[in-house]
Amino acid sequence: MKYPQLFTSIAGLALGAFVSMASADPTPAPAADKTPAAGFEQHGPHEHGTGKLSIAQDGGKLELDLDSPGMNLFGFEYMPKTDADKKTVADAEAKLKDGAALFVFDEDAGCQQTDAKVTTAQEKPDADEAEHDKGEVHSDVEASWAFTCAKPEALQTVTTKLFSTFSGFHKLNAEWVTDKGASSATLEKDDSIKLAP
Repeated sequence: MKYPQLFTSIAGLALGAFVSMASADPTPAPAADKTPAAGFEQHGPHEHGTGKLSIAQDGGKLELDLDSPGMNLFGFEYMPKTDADKKTVADAEAKLKDGAALFVFDEDAGCQQTDAKVTTAQEKPDADEAEHDKGEVHSDVEASWAFTCAKPEALQTVTTKLFSTFSGFHKLNAEWVTDKGASSATLEKDDSIKLAP
């Protein structure tokens, strides 16, 4: 995503406002209270089987970001050493770059992929080796896609194909900020995310 900190800030504010409005207790939480809202699970940054999908739409521009453990995509997290491992990583990267195959949009919106970027620990071997020296190997993958939509007002849903493409996914935490609002959902299979309320 071009401005991930901006998206995180906007999404955090929108989700915070949503949680505040949905709260049954009208008493505001103290400013120093950093505990998670009731009913929300807090996960560490690296959970096998789970990925995070962020969607940001501004007019005709649509950006999607995926953060996932390498295990979900490759079936392993160590640095690939064999030809078979290297092929597995290359195949997964090629699939990730084809955002049009991973996400389906409302046909009337006319969304076309304009860019894709995939960053794996295999591209940052020094970081992975440092973790390996500590006895921990956690290989994360970041993928981002940019789309342009000819009729953004027709964009109502995004359907993911991540579960059927990568068998390592069991849960996908999705959050989005669009011209129509902001929300979040947890998917446990390929499904449609309704962007409009």
